[in-house]
Amino acid sequence: MIKPSNAYNTYICNGGEVEFPFAFPVFLETHLIVEMIVPNGTKTRLTYLEDYTIAGVGNETGGCVILKYPALPGVRLTILLAVPEERVNDYAVNRPVSPDLLNKELDILVQCLQRMRRDIHRCPNICDNWHRKLLH
Repeated sequence: MIKPSNAYNTYICNGGEVEFPFAFPVFLETHLIVEMIVPNGTKTRLTYLEDYTIAGVGNETGGCVILKYPALPGVRLTILLAVPEERVNDYAVNRPVSPDLLNKELDILVQCLQRMRRDIHRCPNICDNWHRKLLH
């Protein structure tokens, strides 16, 4: 069974904040999406290294998104785990596989499934009956 995990955090800024913690593991920097919505409703996807950095990649308990510039008052910042649907490693036949590497890869696959479930739950266009049958 795949445990549910929302794997996102949303913050409403007072102004001046630069650090935004998240409480879920991230194995690669590219597995996070950081979006900013300004008070007039304009949404912008921030760019890693250009707009923010990440502390705690690989930590089981999470980490922190660190903005390059302080947030303005009223900004809504959302941090989403967004593991892509792709295979990272290809294991050769008759070669040993590191248990640590295999566990990490399995964790990433589980995160991908959790993201899909989270996104299905957030989608307003799915019929409730179909939705319940799919997840149970």
